[in-house]
Amino acid sequence: MMAKSLFVSLLLGVLLAPIFAEESMSVMKKGKDGKESHHTLLIDEAKGLAIEHVGEGRKSVTLVIDYKTGVIAYRMFDSQSCVLVRMNKATFPSLDKLKQILQEQKSAKQSAPAPPRQYTVTPAHIKDLSGLGAPVNTLCRDLTVNWAQEQIGNMLYGDAGACLNINLLFLIDVNLCGHIGVW
Repeated sequence: MMAKSLFVSLLLGVLLAPIFAEESMSVMKKGKDGKESHHTLLIDEAKGLAIEHVGEGRKSVTLVIDYKTGVIAYRMFDSQSCVLVRMNKATFPSLDKLKQILQEQKSAKQSAPAPPRQYTVTPAHIKDLSGLGAPVNTLCRDLTVNWAQEQIGNMLYGDAGACLNINLLFLIDVNLCGHIGVW
């Protein structure tokens, strides 16, 4: 029952947030596999947040980028899990850059493709989310949560275990890889 109420709260947040967000965009986009998915991106500069939901049924993903805490959370709905990443501020797009890309997408300008990011998911589960900020805590509460570390340079996919590719509105192209069953 708790999971259903959390899901309803999150869904209401995603649906109502465009009213309160400074910038928002909702589009249908074809993925690398040719299937269409619904993308909703919300940016709230005052709160230092960017939230994107990729609706693909059971394979839906919600991403919270918390610029105040420097934590990025990926929630995979099919596996009921979250993966957290520490933002590399030297290489990760700033909130202003995200807003610029969003404006380019709205005006149908072609922006450069997002550079791919590769992360290795660690096997240890995170039990205490209290120090990671309210948005991450709300998104990942009562789920299996793991940290992931960014891999700089080429990583051999054969050594990475299972990988999940998440392409978010041309802004971020992420591969989350690991030898654990989070998806």
